[in-house]
Amino acid sequence: MCRLASIRFLRLLLVGAGLAVCCLASEICAAEATPQLELKPHDRIALIGNSLAERMRLYGNFEALLHTRFPEHDLVVRNFGWPCDEVGNQQRPNDYTALDDPLVVFAPNVLLCFYGYNESFAGPEGLPQFEANMAEYVKRNREAFTKDGASPRIVLVSPIVYEATGKPLMPDGKKENENLKLYTDAMAEFAKAEGLPFVDLLTPTLKPISVTPRRKQIKITRTINGVHINEAGDLIVAANLDEQLFGKNRASTDWSGLKLLRDAVVDLQWHHQQDYRMVNGWYVYGSRSKPLDVETFPAEYAKIRKMCAERDKVVWALAQGKEPPKVDDSDPVLAIPPTAFGTKPYSEPKDLRILTPAEAEKAMTVAPGYSLKTFASEEMFPDLAKPVQMAFDNRGRLWAACMPAYP
Repeated sequence: MCRLASIRFLRLLLVGAGLAVCCLASEICAAEATPQLELKPHDRIALIGNSLAERMRLYGNFEALLHTRFPEHDLVVRNFGWPCDEVGNQQRPNDYTALDDPLVVFAPNVLLCFYGYNESFAGPEGLPQFEANMAEYVKRNREAFTKDGASPRIVLVSPIVYEATGKPLMPDGKKENENLKLYTDAMAEFAKAEGLPFVDLLTPTLKPISVTPRRKQIKITRTINGVHINEAGDLIVAANLDEQLFGKNRASTDWSGLKLLRDAVVDLQWHHQQDYRMVNGWYVYGSRSKPLDVETFPAEYAKIRKMCAERDKVVWALAQGKEPPKVDDSDPVLAIPPTAFGTKPYSEPKDLRILTPAEAEKAMTVAPGYSLKTFASEEMFPDLAKPVQMAFDNRGRLWAACMPAYP
């Protein structure tokens, strides 16, 4: 177990509303023992688990530290984080693995597993089930990814703290952090019993942080909403993962100098997301993937994975201080097979007439006791064209996602 070390200042340029703030305070957990994880050249590392892992792909800080610590290893890293995943519950769309399972195809031999946050909502009563799920999860992944007699190296990573936002409709964090502490302790005890590396991200994020540039104290938040990390939070997570796993035996980190490498990592992981968690999966493993389009996807998967492999070379070169190779995504050129488009009957009227809001109100029949009133329309808001999704946020605001170019 690591103990909280003194605060170290990491350089980060945060620009917002014309204000540049330098010097981000970052808590670092000082590793007292030898490094917990040994990496070997060409290791295949998978980040899996909840939103904490998933949001790390937006910033690239941990992977930048990883590649610069082991620049000659040519590590292959993929982020498989999926929001809301629990150690005993990873929900996926129907037929998600009908073509193949991206994680199985990647075949990691190192797994960094981020769990415990969603599970903590069950409180103390949920601990026995959480511990049983951890045991089953580790057993299943050891069996799935053992190759040539070598078991995968599995690392358990705790959740971060819940960060109180001060908003009246949001929790103050007391109960939430008590539960997170219980689940973090359970993970630590399980990891010790199983001989697994364990990273405690809760302890170093318990204390609020602030910086005082030009004698004006500024509070630094780690999250966008109390739960999900922002860029400052990702820096803290990255630094703790790096030091708790590999020790403090590295030169001082020049964060500004890592920008090109971080950008390359973000680009790589964006392309990887189109493999394991594309935005419109309905066309890949949903009802719109059939009958003809399923023939195109195996080749497209293979190309996306090749595109990611080309970007690995860029990351490796930058980590080694070399000129990165130019990526050529044109090879291979995919054939355009026949599709189902135009083969099905459609129900559009011969004469398409778009009703005004007033006309639409008159054309609708509602249940007794109900009435309709236009809340928003394209007449009021020209950009509100073809809304396809709507949701209210916790401040009562209505957000609409529009697709003006959609047929």
